[in-house]
Amino acid sequence: MLTHSELDPLITFGSGEVLVLTLPVSVRLMGRMAKDLTIPGEIAVTAVTRQGSAFLATGGTAFRSGDLIHLTLAAGAVDRLKTLVDLE
Repeated sequence: MLTHSELDPLITFGSGEVLVLTLPVSVRLMGRMAKDLTIPGEIAVTAVTRQGSAFLATGGTAFRSGDLIHLTLAAGAVDRLKTLVDLE
């Protein structure tokens, strides 16, 4: 299960309107795809780190155990992300 501290941004842009954060793949996210977390204009899965190597994600990228998901999102979409990753 994810904790709220895992949603702390690594970096913000502007005055905090856009956030970049990294989430570890939980049991609930394994097998789901990047397109399942993508909402145009709100949430984008930008990259995945797998076994120490990062690559740009596509909609069909499936999450595996041990992956780190790198997301870019609008600050107003944090609650929506929590719902998508079953944090609430």
